[in-house]
Amino acid sequence: MQGLWAGWRIPPKPKRPADIALWRFAVVANRSSLSGRDWERFYGFISVAAQYRVGWDQDDVARRLTELDFSEELAKELGEIYWHCRCVLFVRGRYYSFGSYEHNKWSNSRGIPLT
Repeated sequence: MQGLWAGWRIPPKPKRPADIALWRFAVVANRSSLSGRDWERFYGFISVAAQYRVGWDQDDVARRLTELDFSEELAKELGEIYWHCRCVLFVRGRYYSFGSYEHNKWSNSRGIPLT
């Protein structure tokens, strides 16, 4: 292989929408310093994961990013950002009381209890 991709290991394209969105981010991301376009693709991945109700937490995302050749430190940081954004989308998308089933489910699945 010649040119821009010479020497790079491009992982095979996955089939599920959230996996594809993460793959698109990972294949072209500048791992030394994420650019605005990189963040746009990453937030797009988060949006797709939320739309398809993917049940990944921050550790799942970090593991997948590590498998896509991200450093463990950056993968962990991006996993935390992913989880924070998913929690924001959860809270923003629901109007609930603090004693509701949805609140208890969210706060017990690694969210911060809102008391």
